[in-house]
Amino acid sequence: TAYKEAAKEALTNATIIERTVDDFYRIEFGYEIMSDVMNFIKQHQLEVVNQTLEEKGIIEFRIRQRDAETIVEQLESIDGLQISFLGRK
Repeated sequence: TAYKEAAKEALTNATIIERTVDDFYRIEFGYEIMSDVMNFIKQHQLEVVNQTLEEKGIIEFRIRQRDAETIVEQLESIDGLQISFLGRK
């Protein structure tokens, strides 16, 4: 039928857009562990979305939901670091 052919053609010509589900977290830490935290962020290629480095370090980052559990467990093992879940998008 014409409808079937039109639908098939539309799907064939459609642009596929892939999106990820990301979790957002905030970590707070003292300056004595800043180099450890920064190395962790660099090593795991976390996307920093906001940071404040005043009385204490505060960094907000995003990570794919599928990777979040492992990363959060590793961050929780760092003494002197507090982590908070901010949301999912």
